[in-house]
Amino acid sequence: MRVRITNQPAAERDEWLGYNLRSLLESNRENGFVVFRFMVAFVRTSGLVRIAGAMDSFRGNGGRVEAVLGLDSRGTSKQALRMLHGLAHEVYVYHDTSPNRTFHPKLYLLANPGNNAIVLIGSSNLTAGGLFTNYEITAQMDLDLANPDDSYLYRSIDQIFTFYKDASTGCSLRLSEELMNRLENEEPSLLLDEETALDESELTDAGVVAEGPGRYTAGGLFSTRRFAPAPQPDLRAPRHGRRVAGRPRVIRRGFWKVLSNFDVNPGSAPGQIIVPIRFAHYFPPVTMTHGPDAGGRGRQWECSLSVLLSGPSGNIVADDARFIIYEPHTGHPRPNTESRFTFHNSAIFSLLSTGDMLIFQRQTSQHWFRVTLASPGSRQYQFHRGRTNLRFGEI
Repeated sequence: MRVRITNQPAAERDEWLGYNLRSLLESNRENGFVVFRFMVAFVRTSGLVRIAGAMDSFRGNGGRVEAVLGLDSRGTSKQALRMLHGLAHEVYVYHDTSPNRTFHPKLYLLANPGNNAIVLIGSSNLTAGGLFTNYEITAQMDLDLANPDDSYLYRSIDQIFTFYKDASTGCSLRLSEELMNRLENEEPSLLLDEETALDESELTDAGVVAEGPGRYTAGGLFSTRRFAPAPQPDLRAPRHGRRVAGRPRVIRRGFWKVLSNFDVNPGSAPGQIIVPIRFAHYFPPVTMTHGPDAGGRGRQWECSLSVLLSGPSGNIVADDARFIIYEPHTGHPRPNTESRFTFHNSAIFSLLSTGDMLIFQRQTSQHWFRVTLASPGSRQYQFHRGRTNLRFGEI
C-alpha cells in the first residue's frame, strides 16, 4: 500500500481532490478502473459541473458510477440530486431522523476488482469548495489487491458501502424519479434549493467565488490567503448518462438577472450591474487590481471578457466588458463584498432600463457570453421568470 496525504489548497493544483479525480476518471482505460464509488455528506451542482465531463468519459469507457449521499443540514441540493441521477448508474440517499446523528463521511473509491484500487478519504464533500478551494485534507491509498492486507482493506470499504445501501434500516433509499418527486413534495426541508437560496450563508460550501475575497468578517483579526481559483464548469453535454424526466439539460450554462434602479442609474456606479456573487463561477478567473487600505480592506479583483449583446436593435459586441469583485474599504456604509458586471460600452448602457432582463449564456466561441436583453412581457422574459418573484436565477 502506498499512502499520500494532500493538504489542499496548499498542495500543487494537480493534487487537489477535484483535479485528481478528474485525472483518474479520464484515464481509466490506462489504469483499468471499472468502478467509481463515492460516499459524501453534501453534494452541490458547483462540484458536479466541474467533474461531470470526467464522469461521463468514465462511463463512456465502460466504467460504472455509484454514490451514497447524505440529506442532513440541507447540505445537498435538489438540483445536484437530479444532476447526479443523470450521471450515475446507482444513487442512494441516506438520512437518519435521530437528532443526535448526522451522515458525514467523505470517501471516494476507484477500483479494478481483483487487481488494484485507489481510496481517497478526508474532509472533502462533492462541492466546488470541497474539491478545489476549501481547506481540506485527503489521504490517498493506492491498493494492490493481490496483497492480503490491501485486499482486506478493500473488502472492508466495500462492506461500508453495502452497510449504507441497506434499505432494511429505513434510513437508505435508492434514488429514482419517483423518489426525487416525493422528496421535493413531502420532505422539502431536507434539500437545499439552489434556485431560491438567497442567503449566501447557505451556499458557502458551494465554492462559487472562483477567486477573490473571502466571506466578510467584521473586525480586523484575520486576513485572506491567496490560492489558485477553482476551474470553470465543464460545459460539455453528457453523452452516456441517464436522461432525467423533465430535465433535458444536466449542466447549467448561465444565469439571468432583472435590472434594478441601481443597475441603470448613471449617477450611482455608471454602467455597473450588480451580479449575485453565487454566479461568479460563470466568469473568467479574476486578478487583484486594487490592494487593501490600512485596515486591510478596500480590495478589488477583476477580469476582461468579450460578450455579444442581442437586443431589439440587433447585435452589439462589447470586446472589453469587465467582471469585478469589490470589497469595500473599512467603515464603508455597505460593508458586504459585491460582484459587478459592466459592458464598458456607453451605447449598450443607454439601451438598458429598470425591469429589463439580461440573460447570460456561456459560449464556446470568441465571446465568453451571449447576453440577451429581454423586456418585461417578452416570451424570453416570461420563460425564465415565470411566476416567481425572484430577480435572478440560473438557466
